[in-house]
Amino acid sequence: MAEKPRRASLIIIRNNRVLLARDDTLDFWSLPGGRIEPGESDEAAAARELREETGLKLLSLEYLLEHESDVRHHRVFRITVNEAEPVPGNEIGDLKWWDGREPINHASSLTPILSHPAIAFLPAQG
Repeated sequence: MAEKPRRASLIIIRNNRVLLARDDTLDFWSLPGGRIEPGESDEAAAARELREETGLKLLSLEYLLEHESDVRHHRVFRITVNEAEPVPGNEIGDLKWWDGREPINHASSLTPILSHPAIAFLPAQG
Protein backbone atom coordinates (compact mmCIF):
# COMPACT_ATOMS: atom_id res chain seq x y z
CA MET A 1 0.00 0.00 0.00
CA ALA A 2 1.31 3.48 -0.88
CA GLU A 3 2.37 5.75 1.93
CA LYS A 4 -0.12 8.53 2.68
CA PRO A 5 0.97 12.09 1.91
CA ARG A 6 2.30 13.96 4.92
CA ARG A 7 0.64 17.26 5.80
CA ALA A 8 1.58 20.04 8.20
CA SER A 9 -1.67 21.08 9.94
CA LEU A 10 -1.66 24.39 11.80
CA ILE A 11 -3.54 25.24 15.00
CA ILE A 12 -3.86 29.02 15.36
CA ILE A 13 -6.17 30.13 18.17
CA ARG A 14 -7.05 33.76 18.88
CA ASN A 15 -9.83 34.99 21.19
CA ASN A 16 -11.16 31.44 21.69
CA ARG A 17 -11.51 30.89 17.94
CA VAL A 18 -9.44 28.67 15.67
CA LEU A 19 -8.40 29.74 12.19
CA LEU A 20 -9.85 27.62 9.39
CA ALA A 21 -9.16 27.66 5.67
CA ARG A 22 -11.28 26.72 2.66
CA ASP A 23 -9.50 25.67 -0.51
CA ASP A 24 -10.61 27.35 -3.77
CA THR A 25 -11.71 23.99 -5.19
CA LEU A 26 -13.32 22.36 -2.13
CA ASP A 27 -16.53 23.01 -0.25
CA PHE A 28 -15.33 22.33 3.29
CA TRP A 29 -13.25 23.95 5.99
CA SER A 30 -10.00 22.54 7.34
CA LEU A 31 -6.98 23.65 9.31
CA PRO A 32 -4.52 25.78 7.37
CA GLY A 33 -1.53 23.80 6.19
CA GLY A 34 -0.48 21.55 3.39
CA ARG A 35 1.84 18.98 1.97
CA ILE A 36 5.27 18.43 3.45
CA GLU A 37 7.56 18.33 0.43
CA PRO A 38 10.23 15.62 0.04
CA GLY A 39 13.38 16.68 1.89
CA GLU A 40 11.53 19.45 3.77
CA SER A 41 11.38 19.33 7.57
CA ASP A 42 7.95 19.27 9.18
CA GLU A 43 8.70 22.61 10.88
CA ALA A 44 9.82 24.26 7.63
CA ALA A 45 6.64 23.04 5.91
CA ALA A 46 4.49 24.47 8.73
CA ALA A 47 6.21 27.87 8.46
CA ARG A 48 5.97 27.87 4.66
CA GLU A 49 2.29 26.91 4.62
CA LEU A 50 1.49 29.59 7.22
CA ARG A 51 3.14 32.26 5.06
CA GLU A 52 1.63 31.01 1.77
CA GLU A 53 -1.92 30.51 3.02
CA THR A 54 -2.43 33.29 5.56
CA GLY A 55 0.30 35.91 5.19
CA LEU A 56 0.72 35.88 8.97
CA LYS A 57 4.13 36.20 10.60
CA LEU A 58 5.32 33.16 12.54
CA LEU A 59 6.36 33.95 16.12
CA SER A 60 6.65 30.37 17.40
CA LEU A 61 5.62 26.84 16.60
CA GLU A 62 5.23 23.78 18.78
CA TYR A 63 4.79 20.22 17.54
CA LEU A 64 1.70 18.71 19.20
CA LEU A 65 0.73 15.39 17.68
CA GLU A 66 0.26 13.15 14.68
CA HIS A 67 -3.14 12.25 13.26
CA GLU A 68 -3.79 9.59 10.66
CA SER A 69 -6.86 10.28 8.51
CA ASP A 70 -8.17 8.10 5.70
CA VAL A 71 -6.09 9.96 3.14
CA ARG A 72 -3.32 11.90 4.98
CA HIS A 73 -0.78 11.71 7.74
CA HIS A 74 -1.09 14.99 9.70
CA ARG A 75 1.77 16.52 11.67
CA VAL A 76 -0.04 19.05 13.88
CA PHE A 77 1.60 22.23 15.17
CA ARG A 78 0.40 24.97 17.52
CA ILE A 79 1.37 28.24 15.87
CA THR A 80 1.77 31.65 17.51
CA VAL A 81 1.46 34.53 15.04
CA ASN A 82 1.47 38.31 14.94
CA GLU A 83 -1.79 40.18 15.56
CA ALA A 84 -2.44 41.02 11.88
CA GLU A 85 -5.57 39.69 10.23
CA PRO A 86 -4.91 36.70 7.96
CA VAL A 87 -5.27 37.16 4.21
CA PRO A 88 -6.17 34.19 1.97
CA GLY A 89 -3.39 33.25 -0.41
CA ASN A 90 -2.05 30.34 -2.46
CA GLU A 91 -5.27 28.59 -3.58
CA ILE A 92 -7.16 29.53 -0.40
CA GLY A 93 -10.69 30.70 -1.14
CA ASP A 94 -11.43 31.97 2.35
CA LEU A 95 -10.23 32.04 5.95
CA LYS A 96 -12.42 32.29 9.04
CA TRP A 97 -12.11 32.36 12.79
CA TRP A 98 -14.36 29.53 14.05
CA ASP A 99 -15.79 29.30 17.56
CA GLY A 100 -16.33 25.51 17.42
CA ARG A 101 -20.11 25.89 17.76
CA GLU A 102 -21.19 27.39 14.45
CA PRO A 103 -22.30 24.54 12.13
CA ILE A 104 -19.89 24.22 9.21
CA ASN A 105 -19.08 21.70 6.50
CA HIS A 106 -15.61 20.52 7.53
CA ALA A 107 -12.89 18.01 6.73
CA SER A 108 -13.20 14.66 8.53
CA SER A 109 -9.90 15.24 10.34
CA LEU A 110 -10.99 18.52 11.96
CA THR A 111 -12.99 17.12 14.90
CA PRO A 112 -10.52 14.41 15.98
CA ILE A 113 -7.61 16.86 15.84
CA LEU A 114 -9.37 19.72 17.66
CA SER A 115 -10.80 17.40 20.33
CA HIS A 116 -7.44 15.71 21.06
CA PRO A 117 -6.36 16.30 24.70
CA ALA A 118 -3.19 18.11 23.54
CA ILE A 119 -5.41 20.76 21.91
CA ALA A 120 -8.81 20.47 23.65
CA PHE A 121 -10.45 23.14 21.51
CA LEU A 122 -13.53 20.93 21.05
CA PRO A 123 -14.96 18.59 23.72
CA ALA A 124 -13.39 15.12 23.72
CA GLN A 125 -15.11 12.60 21.49
CA GLY A 126 -16.71 9.79 23.39
